[in-house]
Amino acid sequence: MTTADRNTLDTVLLRYYRTTFYTSMILIVALIVCAIKVIRGTKHCFLITLIALLVGYNVSDFLCNTFARVWIGDPTKKVPNLYFQSLFVFFRDSTFNLVHWIFSFKYWVIAFELDLMITNSKISEFTVKAIKYLNYLVIFLDILMPLICGITFCILNFKYEN
Repeated sequence: MTTADRNTLDTVLLRYYRTTFYTSMILIVALIVCAIKVIRGTKHCFLITLIALLVGYNVSDFLCNTFARVWIGDPTKKVPNLYFQSLFVFFRDSTFNLVHWIFSFKYWVIAFELDLMITNSKISEFTVKAIKYLNYLVIFLDILMPLICGITFCILNFKYEN
């Protein structure tokens, strides 16, 4: 790689890092303002959970990029920074997955309950337990899959990079 190519790559990486930083900070501030309004107003745990997970996602995304920038810029600092980057890849992906599952599951349960109310039907105890265990299973998978991805990311980087 020539010096001109390296300077261009450094410029692009710096622009990406700055864009990520500023968008993450704007989103975090917006989410905190939203959380304050929710806590002062309705105090729905569901909304507070979603907001907290989204803040965790944005902070993890920012830290993941920060640690990547450190060890890509200086390969001698790869060992601790790659571990931290892998950890924040796990946090970023698991919080992102959980936010989407929790919202989707809540939406699905509301639609299911509305259908029961409209048809004036009753739900069996087995169905209630099945829905509950389905929720727990998907939450477990939403945490397990990013964990596997983070570990694999770390292993592959050590094996094939630098």
